[in-house]
Amino acid sequence: MFLDWGRATPKLDVSRVSKRNLFVLFQELCAKMDRKDLQKLTVYSEAKEAADTYQSAKRGFFWAVQEMGYGSWICKPQEEKTFCLAEV
Repeated sequence: MFLDWGRATPKLDVSRVSKRNLFVLFQELCAKMDRKDLQKLTVYSEAKEAADTYQSAKRGFFWAVQEMGYGSWICKPQEEKTFCLAEV
């Protein structure tokens, strides 16, 4: 469910940019590019952890936010990031 702030009541549709849908697209791209190393990662959080460039950029962003005096970045609960495509 996502909220459409232009409406008086919430729109009860699944977002096309949900983590699950993005992960499905990622897996499809891995199949097209013959990236068997990435295709074997069926848990969303494990796939994100395996992305070294992404993790490096994320650490740099968190550091910059802290250095500018905005405090620590608030992360989502691990339960929200740990799902397997086979479960859904």
